Amino acid sequence: MPTFVNCHFKVALVNWIIADDQAWDHNFRELKRELAQSVRKISLTMDLWDNKSMCAYGAVTAHYLCCGSVSTSLDGRGELALHSTLIGFLPLPGFHFSQDLAKGLLFITDRVNITDNTRIFLHIL
Repeated sequence: MPTFVNCHFKVALVNWIIADDQAWDHNFRELKRELAQSVRKISLTMDLWDNKSMCAYGAVTAHYLCCGSVSTSLDGRGELALHSTLIGFLPLPGFHFSQDLAKGLLFITDRVNITDNTRIFLHIL
């Protein structure tokens, strides 16, 4: 078995991050395009949790309708498909004040260009 060498690990990690970042950029552009073509409004859900070290995180999921294949029916309308896609993940340091959650949510919606096409319903458990 090869010996672990920290500097080799760092080089391999940097190369992996660079390669993965290029794929991420492509996928992120595709996500923004799909969200822009969604039908009607986009609904969001936000899930918050703490890890074992009590570090808080939040994830935002977009729920939206997109046109699928064109129907073969006489009315000629396309079929709609429901999509749910993770659009953001945030560390949430400190307390979970509503202002901080709103800033994080707006940061994510601005980043994917959907702030003006989103409806937000808050449901706190």
